[in-house]
Amino acid sequence: MGTKKSFISGAVILMISGLIVRLLGFVYRIYISNLLGSEGMGLFQLISPVYSLIILTLTSGVSIAVSKMTAREMARRHFVNIRRITLIALLVVFAAGTAISLLLLLNTGFIANMILKEPRTYYSILLLIPCIPIIALSSTLKGYFYGVQNVMPTAWSQIAEQVVRISFVLFSAKHFLDKGLEYACAFATGAMAIGEIASLLVLYVMYRHGIKKYIKSK
Repeated sequence: MGTKKSFISGAVILMISGLIVRLLGFVYRIYISNLLGSEGMGLFQLISPVYSLIILTLTSGVSIAVSKMTAREMARRHFVNIRRITLIALLVVFAAGTAISLLLLLNTGFIANMILKEPRTYYSILLLIPCIPIIALSSTLKGYFYGVQNVMPTAWSQIAEQVVRISFVLFSAKHFLDKGLEYACAFATGAMAIGEIASLLVLYVMYRHGIKKYIKSK
């Protein structure tokens, strides 16, 4: 009965946070499209496939695998193993994310000029590079939280990502928009990166707090 109630409450929390995130995302898209204009948004949208590919590559299977292993050890009350699994997963995905970042860094010009056919996306792609290990680490921590049946950190991290992203755009837009579309789009991409950093920080702080509690209760 307790597990069922936990599942239902978790689903409700994710649903509410999802609605908040979608609403914030809707406001953000309207604001950023007004800032960049049609040409700027077209340039910005060219980056989306690269961003989506990064997310798919780094999150596919990672969160699920960590979640399953964590849930198994949680059922056995092997809390030290939970920490060990999470730390190993964090190290592995960080190494993989860093390797992909270096590969992307070495081929930024090729991607901008030959694949996207738009040299003005160069700086935007550069600003995507820090997102790669950050997204990988976030995916691992989300898997941990799903495994211990705690969805609150994921919900808060998603909200924090949107709030920080919007705040950064609101307070910094005027410094970039006068420099041309190339830099304006890079600015929008940088806002995405800063949002991802905020999300990771929330997850990490809540992970540190939670894992200490589990270890002490052993």
